[in-house]
Amino acid sequence: VERFNGRIEEIIKQTRFSSAEDLRKTLISYCRIYNNNIPQKNLGHVPSATALKNWQKTNPDMFKKPAYNLAGSYVANSIARLLCKRMKLKEFKN
Repeated sequence: VERFNGRIEEIIKQTRFSSAEDLRKTLISYCRIYNNNIPQKNLGHVPSATALKNWQKTNPDMFKKPAYNLAGSYVANSIARLLCKRMKLKEFKN
C-alpha cells in the first residue's frame, strides 16, 4: 500500500489536471498499470492481479467469484474524491 500511495503521490505532484474527471481517469489508468504490469517483490516478482489469479487457482475454495481484471476503479474513484476536495476541484459523477 505504501508503495502504491507513494507512486500516486508522484503522479499528483507531476501532473496538472484540467478537471476532476481528468484526475479520475488518470487514477483508474494508473491502477490498471500498477495491478497488471508492475511486478511486486513480495508477490514473487509478479503483478498483483497475476498473484491473485494464481492464488485463486491453488485455493479455489477461498473464492466465491473468479478474480476479474477490474483495475481498482473503486479505489481510484475514492482517491479521486479525496483529492478533488483537497485540490478544491468540482467533484465528478461516476
